[in-house]
Amino acid sequence: MWLVRILCSLEESFALSLVFEESADTVSSYEVSDDNHWAIEAIYYNHPDIDDLENQFYAMAIACGIKCPQINVDILPEKDWLSENQKSFPPIAVAGFFIHGSHIQPEIPEGHTVLLINAATAFGTGSHETTSGCLEAIHEISKHTQVKNPLDLGCGTAILAMATAKTFNCKVTAVDNDPEAIEVSKLNLERNSMSHMVNAFVNDGMQGQAIQSIAPFDLIVANILAGPLIEMAQSIVQNIEENGYLILSGILNTQAGSVKDPYFKHGMGLVDEFQRNDWTILIMQKAA
Repeated sequence: MWLVRILCSLEESFALSLVFEESADTVSSYEVSDDNHWAIEAIYYNHPDIDDLENQFYAMAIACGIKCPQINVDILPEKDWLSENQKSFPPIAVAGFFIHGSHIQPEIPEGHTVLLINAATAFGTGSHETTSGCLEAIHEISKHTQVKNPLDLGCGTAILAMATAKTFNCKVTAVDNDPEAIEVSKLNLERNSMSHMVNAFVNDGMQGQAIQSIAPFDLIVANILAGPLIEMAQSIVQNIEENGYLILSGILNTQAGSVKDPYFKHGMGLVDEFQRNDWTILIMQKAA
């Protein structure tokens, strides 16, 4: 087994971790110093293609306007690294949901809805502020609105799609442009007995007949990155029905203004905006 490690800032970590999630067996990140230095570590059961990783990091760095990281590779000693990695994902209680991996059998808090999510290559175990913030936003919308036709755009593990389906007791469309993420999504749907509630498939953004035949949506949840959110603003808004809601996440606090502007331009109003550490979550609504 191999351990691949990079160092970066917190602002860079969200985008750079996505490169590992394309190919690694497990991915984790942690702060290594008080002056905004973070490490992202990926475990590979088979020898990683370092040249390909370098090319992917270079492309991501260019796209996001950040520094390309240096890659460090070590061979790991014999050990159950999957179990070790799973220990870094303790159970999480947020917005009425209780999220845990299959490696533990925890006592479930009263009144919480259970989601079984294992650490995997796709993003979304609930531990990151961008994901837990979306869960909070879904809960807030449910207090005054009944959603019937939602979309999870960039679904990762399908955690937000499942949370939406359970919250509103409706069927959910979940898409991701990464085939591996859809494989993880379908596995999680089976584990949670929710394959009949969530339709997960590979799709590039809002393009294609498959999405257009289901649109318009009364809720779109998009926990991705600021750059793609800005680029897709018009197509996202076009596929939300009047008075429909939009949850945007994956946005650094310093990027929030740049993300909001194109959505305002295309007819969305701001319902709520809140921060979780360095990350901003936006709840927006389309004007009638």
